[in-house]
Amino acid sequence: MKRRWLLAAAALAVVPASRLAAQSQTSLSVIPMVGYTLPSYKWVEDPVIAFKPGGGIFVGLTAEYSLNKSLSLTGQALRTFGLTQTLEVSGSGLGGVTLESDMTTTQLVGGIVLRPLGRLPSGAPKTLYIEAGAGLNLSTVSEGFTASADSFPSFSASSPFVMGGIGLSFPAGPRFSVQVFGRAQYLLSKYSSDFLDYLNAPPPLTATPLEGKAGLVLQFGLGLRVGR
Repeated sequence: MKRRWLLAAAALAVVPASRLAAQSQTSLSVIPMVGYTLPSYKWVEDPVIAFKPGGGIFVGLTAEYSLNKSLSLTGQALRTFGLTQTLEVSGSGLGGVTLESDMTTTQLVGGIVLRPLGRLPSGAPKTLYIEAGAGLNLSTVSEGFTASADSFPSFSASSPFVMGGIGLSFPAGPRFSVQVFGRAQYLLSKYSSDFLDYLNAPPPLTATPLEGKAGLVLQFGLGLRVGR
């Protein structure tokens, strides 16, 4: 009789124990993503010349390592398309001409993901998640500007940034979900490049030295999460 009770108690313990294991088990997920990046500031804003990086479509890949049901570590890389992202240079220092050139942006990011609602019994993440991290923003501008009488060389710029974001995950199966997200990135250093140095070099091409600015970048995207 005692053995029957012991067997029944053991059977009842199997289900909650298996659910707990599913929620606490570490796992690795891969998330291809696509979205739009939008610099919401100007690299340089001066009465003489202004630099305005445009928005662009990006593709990227995120690897997420789940430590438990609520916390994950992430690493990601993304890149815009030069055919969609541009840099505009305009101002009275160019005789009122607006120049435009293709540019691309590459980002390398590391951070954490918090899931305040935890996970489903299957291990799939519940809807809401919050992310935070830091990374490096690398921008490259192609050689040559349209509608330009001068020939400016290609140049690059870089800046570290901190990031915060929020997203929603919609489970489509125990090991697959669709994610939508929005992020804000704040650049930690002012814009600088060999192009800006060139404009400020003696004899100056501008009436006054140009100062770079830091600013905010917004991102919106969609990801396909494979794995728990």
